[in-house]
Amino acid sequence: MVSFRGEDEIDVNDALDVLFREMQENLNSCHCSVRQLAMSEERADTYMEAAEHHFAIQDYVDVLVDLFKELKSVSKQVLGPCPKDYKTEFKLLEDKRKEVKRLQKEKEKQDRMKPIKE
Repeated sequence: MVSFRGEDEIDVNDALDVLFREMQENLNSCHCSVRQLAMSEERADTYMEAAEHHFAIQDYVDVLVDLFKELKSVSKQVLGPCPKDYKTEFKLLEDKRKEVKRLQKEKEKQDRMKPIKE
């Protein structure tokens, strides 16, 4: 059981079903909107018509970000609090994970700064 969208006791499977269904629906809609935007020129859409697709994409992305935050919360609840016996080991794992992510971001930043070879 997890706390989900204001309800304190909801079955984790029900929460996950809702989250993944909504993610898939928004992802599909976002995909369609991106394709619509990409075809705007072919259809001779005005800038304002293309902008509507752009804003729809932004809205879908915002919803997806919120859904992924909810998924993180559900996952954290399922994991539960760290038992005392694992606190040190968990902290090391957490720190290692943070360092790997930091290094990965640095590498991505450096890669973006490299000139493109033709």
